[in-house]
Amino acid sequence: MNKRVLLFIVALVIIVVTILLLKTCNKDVAPTKPLMEVSPTEITMGDAINYNDKTAGATEWEWDFGDDEESTEKNGTHRYTTSGEYYVKLTVNGTISDSMLVKVKDLQIKDTTNNVKIEIDGPIETKVGQKVTFKDNTPKATEWKWKFGETGAIDSKEQTATYTYKNPGKYMVVCTNNSSELQGSKQILVKPDIKPLPAGTTKPKCPTESSIQLYLQRIANGDFDKAYYEMIKKCFCGDETITVNVNGKQNNDLNSYCNGIQIMGNIKILKVGIVCDENTGCVTKLLVSQK
Repeated sequence: MNKRVLLFIVALVIIVVTILLLKTCNKDVAPTKPLMEVSPTEITMGDAINYNDKTAGATEWEWDFGDDEESTEKNGTHRYTTSGEYYVKLTVNGTISDSMLVKVKDLQIKDTTNNVKIEIDGPIETKVGQKVTFKDNTPKATEWKWKFGETGAIDSKEQTATYTYKNPGKYMVVCTNNSSELQGSKQILVKPDIKPLPAGTTKPKCPTESSIQLYLQRIANGDFDKAYYEMIKKCFCGDETITVNVNGKQNNDLNSYCNGIQIMGNIKILKVGIVCDENTGCVTKLLVSQK
């Protein structure tokens, strides 16, 4: 065989094999761990972390935040109520998992040398969409940092700070300045902005007491993540702050109550009574009998 022809055939074979190898390498390879995102990973108690997953082909998510709280959503936010170090673990499709460390600092800096107390003025209650104003009156301060607890970020650097909450809940407003090593803080309750229905609109129906009883029993049995948020949306118009009266004695907000019965575990919900706004169909107070 002609030597030049032989060299041509060999070169052609090499090219074909290379192309096949490249195609094989470019095929989708099943990931060995999820592409999880958690930020920020160092926060102050009461601030929020943002979590998200970008794993290709993911259809099921199991987030474990290390504080007995979980989520099955692809993304969202989470707040820690106690300082410490927590491993946020994500399991995707029930098969692959990974974790990231989140450090949560105490709300107040300890062992300070300049311990001028920061006094901040501001409301203790507001509604979603309503602007709130807070002011720091610390002497000699010229620089400020305000965190309103909803985003986890610094929301203002002015002496008088304004903010508009987008979601209901309890938040810790925190202020630091260059005149003190301490932090000033104040808790604020943000209620949903429930607007009245236009004239002539059919009034929505209030949820039944039996349906809320079933939700509460599911939460007490450990199905918090799904049952709680479904109940909040369908029965309470997103308001986690309504008053819950337990056995005619103890009053608590709805979020704290539901977290409590989940932790205790062996709770039997015997009867539920409600106070409902007939114009909105939203429950405004909950009466629970349990043992």
